[in-house]
Amino acid sequence: MKKVITVLCVALMFGAVTAQDGEWVLPDVTELSRVRDIEGEREFQKTENFLGAQKRDGRPIVAVGLFTSTVESPFEKQISSKVEEVLKKTNRFQMPDRLHYESVQTELEFQKHQIDSDNLVQQGAALGADYIVSGHINKLTVFRTTSGFSASVGFTVKVANVASGEITNERSFDTPRGRVVLSAESAVNEILKTLEPELLEWTARDFPTTIAKIGTTKKGKARTVYIVGGESFGYRPKDNFLVTVEEEFGGQKMQKNIGTIRLIQSTGGFSEARVRKGGDLILQNLQANKTMNCHLQRK
Repeated sequence: MKKVITVLCVALMFGAVTAQDGEWVLPDVTELSRVRDIEGEREFQKTENFLGAQKRDGRPIVAVGLFTSTVESPFEKQISSKVEEVLKKTNRFQMPDRLHYESVQTELEFQKHQIDSDNLVQQGAALGADYIVSGHINKLTVFRTTSGFSASVGFTVKVANVASGEITNERSFDTPRGRVVLSAESAVNEILKTLEPELLEWTARDFPTTIAKIGTTKKGKARTVYIVGGESFGYRPKDNFLVTVEEEFGGQKMQKNIGTIRLIQSTGGFSEARVRKGGDLILQNLQANKTMNCHLQRK
Protein backbone atom coordinates (compact mmCIF):
# COMPACT_ATOMS: atom_id res chain seq x y z
CA MET A 1 0.00 0.00 0.00
CA LYS A 2 2.82 2.41 0.91
CA LYS A 3 4.53 1.79 -2.44
CA VAL A 4 1.31 2.59 -4.32
CA ILE A 5 0.88 5.86 -2.41
CA THR A 6 4.51 6.79 -3.05
CA VAL A 7 4.22 6.19 -6.79
CA LEU A 8 0.97 8.14 -6.90
CA CYS A 9 2.53 11.10 -5.05
CA VAL A 10 5.56 11.15 -7.40
CA ALA A 11 3.27 10.98 -10.39
CA LEU A 12 1.13 13.83 -9.07
CA MET A 13 4.27 15.98 -8.67
CA PHE A 14 4.98 15.74 -12.37
CA GLY A 15 1.37 15.95 -13.52
CA ALA A 16 1.66 12.43 -14.85
CA VAL A 17 -1.57 11.06 -13.33
CA THR A 18 -4.85 11.22 -15.26
CA ALA A 19 -8.41 10.31 -14.36
CA GLN A 20 -10.38 8.03 -16.67
CA ASP A 21 -13.95 6.87 -15.88
CA GLY A 22 -13.52 7.92 -12.25
CA GLU A 23 -10.31 5.91 -11.77
CA TRP A 24 -6.71 7.08 -11.41
CA VAL A 25 -4.49 5.86 -14.22
CA LEU A 26 -0.73 5.72 -13.63
CA PRO A 27 1.70 6.03 -16.57
CA ASP A 28 4.43 3.53 -17.29
CA VAL A 29 7.40 3.78 -14.87
CA THR A 30 9.76 4.55 -17.76
CA GLU A 31 7.55 7.49 -18.67
CA LEU A 32 7.81 8.82 -15.11
CA SER A 33 11.59 8.52 -15.35
CA ARG A 34 11.57 10.41 -18.65
CA VAL A 35 9.48 13.21 -17.14
CA ARG A 36 11.85 13.42 -14.17
CA ASP A 37 14.86 13.68 -16.48
CA ILE A 38 13.21 16.44 -18.53
CA GLU A 39 12.24 18.44 -15.44
CA GLY A 40 15.70 17.97 -13.92
CA GLU A 41 17.38 19.11 -17.11
CA ARG A 42 15.16 22.21 -17.24
CA GLU A 43 16.03 23.15 -13.67
CA PHE A 44 19.72 22.55 -14.26
CA GLN A 45 19.61 24.58 -17.46
CA LYS A 46 18.12 27.52 -15.53
CA THR A 47 20.92 27.26 -12.99
CA GLU A 48 23.56 26.89 -15.70
CA ASN A 49 22.32 29.95 -17.60
CA PHE A 50 22.18 32.05 -14.45
CA LEU A 51 25.64 31.08 -13.22
CA GLY A 52 27.31 31.21 -16.60
CA ALA A 53 26.19 34.82 -17.02
CA GLN A 54 28.38 36.07 -14.19
CA LYS A 55 30.61 38.97 -15.27
CA ARG A 56 34.35 38.49 -15.54
CA ASP A 57 36.68 41.10 -14.10
CA GLY A 58 39.87 39.90 -15.80
CA ARG A 59 40.99 37.49 -13.07
CA PRO A 60 40.84 33.69 -13.47
CA ILE A 61 37.59 32.24 -12.11
CA VAL A 62 38.20 29.50 -9.54
CA ALA A 63 35.40 27.52 -7.89
CA VAL A 64 35.88 25.47 -4.70
CA GLY A 65 33.40 22.69 -4.07
CA LEU A 66 32.52 20.59 -1.04
CA PHE A 67 35.18 17.96 -0.38
CA THR A 68 34.49 14.25 -0.33
CA SER A 69 35.48 12.41 2.85
CA THR A 70 36.25 9.00 4.30
CA VAL A 71 35.47 10.30 7.79
CA GLU A 72 32.22 11.51 9.29
CA SER A 73 32.47 14.84 11.05
CA PRO A 74 30.26 17.92 11.45
CA PHE A 75 33.33 20.03 10.68
CA GLU A 76 34.13 18.72 7.17
CA LYS A 77 32.89 21.90 5.48
CA GLN A 78 35.43 23.99 7.41
CA ILE A 79 38.27 22.50 5.37
CA SER A 80 36.90 23.47 1.95
CA SER A 81 35.93 26.87 3.44
CA LYS A 82 39.53 27.42 4.58
CA VAL A 83 40.85 26.59 1.10
CA GLU A 84 38.37 29.05 -0.40
CA GLU A 85 39.31 31.69 2.19
CA VAL A 86 43.02 31.43 1.34
CA LEU A 87 42.32 31.69 -2.40
CA LYS A 88 40.20 34.81 -1.81
CA LYS A 89 42.87 36.34 0.42
CA THR A 90 45.35 36.46 -2.48
CA ASN A 91 42.86 38.62 -4.44
CA ARG A 92 44.08 36.98 -7.63
CA PHE A 93 40.95 34.96 -8.37
CA GLN A 94 37.29 35.62 -9.04
CA MET A 95 35.26 33.26 -6.88
CA PRO A 96 31.69 32.15 -7.75
CA ASP A 97 29.17 32.23 -4.94
CA ARG A 98 29.43 29.01 -2.87
CA LEU A 99 25.67 28.38 -2.76
CA HIS A 100 25.45 28.65 -6.54
CA TYR A 101 28.30 26.21 -7.01
CA GLU A 102 26.83 23.70 -4.58
CA SER A 103 23.54 23.69 -6.49
CA VAL A 104 25.39 22.87 -9.73
CA GLN A 105 27.55 20.28 -7.97
CA THR A 106 24.55 18.53 -6.41
CA GLU A 107 22.67 18.32 -9.72
CA LEU A 108 25.66 16.91 -11.60
CA GLU A 109 26.37 14.38 -8.86
CA PHE A 110 22.72 13.26 -9.15
CA GLN A 111 23.11 12.85 -12.90
CA LYS A 112 26.41 10.95 -12.83
CA HIS A 113 26.57 9.48 -9.30
CA GLN A 114 30.32 10.01 -9.24
CA ILE A 115 32.97 12.72 -9.41
CA ASP A 116 35.59 12.49 -12.15
CA SER A 117 37.42 14.93 -14.40
CA ASP A 118 34.53 15.06 -16.89
CA ASN A 119 32.08 15.87 -14.09
CA LEU A 120 34.37 18.58 -12.73
CA VAL A 121 34.66 20.13 -16.17
CA GLN A 122 30.85 20.20 -16.47
CA GLN A 123 30.68 22.00 -13.13
CA GLY A 124 33.29 24.50 -14.28
CA ALA A 125 31.54 25.13 -17.58
CA ALA A 126 28.24 25.74 -15.78
CA LEU A 127 29.92 28.40 -13.66
CA GLY A 128 32.06 29.89 -16.41
CA ALA A 129 35.08 28.89 -14.29
CA ASP A 130 38.66 28.46 -15.48
CA TYR A 131 39.62 26.11 -12.65
CA ILE A 132 37.71 23.81 -10.30
CA VAL A 133 39.24 22.90 -6.92
CA SER A 134 38.04 19.60 -5.45
CA GLY A 135 39.35 17.69 -2.46
CA HIS A 136 39.19 14.60 -0.32
CA ILE A 137 39.44 14.50 3.49
CA ASN A 138 41.23 11.43 4.86
CA LYS A 139 41.71 12.63 8.44
CA LEU A 140 39.68 14.90 10.69
CA THR A 141 40.21 13.95 14.33
CA VAL A 142 39.03 15.92 17.34
CA PHE A 143 40.61 15.01 20.68
CA ARG A 144 38.86 15.73 23.96
CA THR A 145 40.94 16.28 27.10
CA THR A 146 40.19 17.41 30.62
CA SER A 147 41.15 20.97 29.68
CA GLY A 148 39.47 21.24 26.26
CA PHE A 149 39.78 20.07 22.66
CA SER A 150 42.49 19.73 20.02
CA ALA A 151 42.39 18.52 16.40
CA SER A 152 44.40 17.24 13.46
CA VAL A 153 43.45 17.13 9.77
CA GLY A 154 44.66 15.57 6.55
CA PHE A 155 43.33 16.15 3.04
CA THR A 156 44.20 16.26 -0.66
CA VAL A 157 43.27 18.99 -3.13
CA LYS A 158 43.07 18.73 -6.92
CA VAL A 159 42.90 21.49 -9.51
CA ALA A 160 41.00 20.75 -12.73
CA ASN A 161 41.64 22.91 -15.79
CA VAL A 162 38.19 23.43 -17.30
CA ALA A 163 39.46 24.22 -20.81
CA SER A 164 41.61 21.09 -21.15
CA GLY A 165 39.61 18.82 -18.88
CA GLU A 166 42.81 17.69 -17.13
CA ILE A 167 43.57 17.45 -13.43
CA THR A 168 46.56 19.79 -13.49
CA ASN A 169 47.78 19.57 -9.91
CA GLU A 170 47.27 17.50 -6.78
CA ARG A 171 48.62 18.33 -3.31
CA SER A 172 48.34 16.68 0.12
CA PHE A 173 48.20 18.48 3.46
CA ASP A 174 48.59 16.91 6.87
CA THR A 175 48.89 18.36 10.36
CA PRO A 176 50.04 17.09 13.73
CA ARG A 177 47.76 17.46 16.74
CA GLY A 178 47.03 21.13 17.48
CA ARG A 179 46.94 23.05 20.70
CA VAL A 180 44.12 22.68 23.22
CA VAL A 181 41.23 25.20 23.01
CA LEU A 182 37.77 25.47 24.56
CA SER A 183 35.55 23.88 21.86
CA ALA A 184 35.75 21.21 19.16
CA GLU A 185 34.88 23.69 16.40
CA SER A 186 37.56 26.11 17.59
CA ALA A 187 40.07 23.24 17.65
CA VAL A 188 39.43 22.52 13.94
CA ASN A 189 39.63 26.23 13.07
CA GLU A 190 42.86 26.55 15.04
CA ILE A 191 44.60 23.68 13.28
CA LEU A 192 43.45 24.93 9.87
CA LYS A 193 45.00 28.34 10.61
CA THR A 194 48.39 26.65 10.92
CA LEU A 195 48.00 25.45 7.30
CA GLU A 196 47.56 28.93 5.82
CA PRO A 197 51.28 29.38 4.89
CA GLU A 198 51.29 25.99 3.12
CA LEU A 199 48.04 26.77 1.31
CA LEU A 200 49.42 30.14 0.16
CA GLU A 201 52.52 28.37 -1.12
CA TRP A 202 50.23 25.93 -2.97
CA THR A 203 48.35 28.77 -4.71
CA ALA A 204 51.64 30.41 -5.71
CA ARG A 205 53.03 27.18 -7.17
CA ASP A 206 49.99 25.54 -8.70
CA PHE A 207 48.15 28.46 -10.30
CA PRO A 208 50.23 30.09 -13.06
CA THR A 209 50.30 33.83 -13.65
CA THR A 210 50.76 35.60 -16.99
CA ILE A 211 53.12 38.05 -18.67
CA ALA A 212 51.37 41.43 -18.81
CA LYS A 213 53.84 43.35 -20.98
CA ILE A 214 57.43 43.62 -22.17
CA GLY A 215 59.71 45.90 -20.16
CA THR A 216 62.86 46.27 -22.25
CA THR A 217 64.19 44.62 -25.42
CA LYS A 218 67.54 44.24 -27.16
CA LYS A 219 68.33 42.84 -30.61
CA GLY A 220 64.86 41.38 -31.09
CA LYS A 221 64.72 39.75 -27.69
CA ALA A 222 62.83 40.58 -24.50
CA ARG A 223 65.24 41.56 -21.72
CA THR A 224 62.71 42.31 -18.95
CA VAL A 225 58.99 41.65 -18.60
CA TYR A 226 56.18 42.45 -16.17
CA ILE A 227 54.07 39.61 -14.79
CA VAL A 228 50.71 39.86 -13.06
CA GLY A 229 51.00 39.67 -9.25
CA GLY A 230 53.49 40.22 -6.49
CA GLU A 231 53.75 39.70 -2.75
CA SER A 232 50.00 39.08 -2.33
CA PHE A 233 50.39 36.16 -4.76
CA GLY A 234 53.17 34.73 -2.58
CA TYR A 235 55.96 35.75 -4.98
CA ARG A 236 59.40 36.84 -3.76
CA PRO A 237 62.45 38.46 -5.39
CA LYS A 238 64.70 35.91 -7.14
CA ASP A 239 61.78 33.52 -7.73
CA ASN A 240 62.22 31.65 -11.01
CA PHE A 241 59.36 31.00 -13.45
CA LEU A 242 58.99 28.65 -16.41
CA VAL A 243 57.23 30.44 -19.29
CA THR A 244 54.85 28.43 -21.48
CA VAL A 245 52.44 29.14 -24.31
CA GLU A 246 49.43 27.09 -25.35
CA GLU A 247 49.68 25.26 -28.65
CA GLU A 248 47.55 22.62 -30.33
CA PHE A 249 48.97 19.26 -31.39
CA GLY A 250 46.71 16.71 -33.06
CA GLY A 251 43.59 18.36 -31.69
CA GLN A 252 45.01 18.43 -28.15
CA LYS A 253 45.86 21.68 -26.34
CA MET A 254 49.25 21.58 -24.65
CA GLN A 255 51.59 23.99 -22.87
CA LYS A 256 54.91 24.44 -24.70
CA ASN A 257 57.98 25.63 -22.78
CA ILE A 258 59.47 28.74 -24.38
CA GLY A 259 61.69 30.32 -21.72
CA THR A 260 62.51 31.20 -18.13
CA ILE A 261 62.40 34.44 -16.12
CA ARG A 262 63.57 35.58 -12.66
CA LEU A 263 61.64 38.05 -10.53
CA ILE A 264 63.45 41.29 -9.71
CA GLN A 265 60.93 43.36 -7.74
CA SER A 266 57.20 43.97 -7.23
CA THR A 267 55.49 47.22 -8.16
CA GLY A 268 51.86 47.32 -7.08
CA GLY A 269 49.90 44.53 -8.73
CA PHE A 270 52.78 43.59 -11.04
CA SER A 271 56.33 42.26 -10.72
CA GLU A 272 59.32 43.02 -12.91
CA ALA A 273 61.32 40.00 -14.05
CA ARG A 274 64.54 39.50 -15.99
CA VAL A 275 64.41 37.11 -18.97
CA ARG A 276 67.00 34.37 -18.53
CA LYS A 277 66.11 32.22 -21.54
CA GLY A 278 63.85 32.43 -24.61
CA GLY A 279 63.73 36.22 -24.96
CA ASP A 280 63.10 35.97 -28.71
CA LEU A 281 60.15 33.57 -28.34
CA ILE A 282 58.66 35.59 -25.47
CA LEU A 283 58.77 38.77 -27.57
CA GLN A 284 57.32 37.01 -30.63
CA ASN A 285 54.41 35.50 -28.70
CA LEU A 286 53.55 38.77 -26.98
CA GLN A 287 53.57 40.60 -30.31
CA ALA A 288 51.22 37.88 -31.61
CA ASN A 289 48.89 38.59 -28.64
CA LYS A 290 49.33 35.09 -27.26
CA THR A 291 48.85 34.44 -23.55
CA MET A 292 52.04 33.26 -21.85
CA ASN A 293 51.75 31.44 -18.54
CA CYS A 294 54.42 31.71 -15.87
CA HIS A 295 54.83 28.72 -13.53
CA LEU A 296 56.69 29.27 -10.25
CA GLN A 297 59.72 26.95 -9.94
CA ARG A 298 60.49 27.17 -6.23
CA LYS A 299 62.29 24.32 -4.45
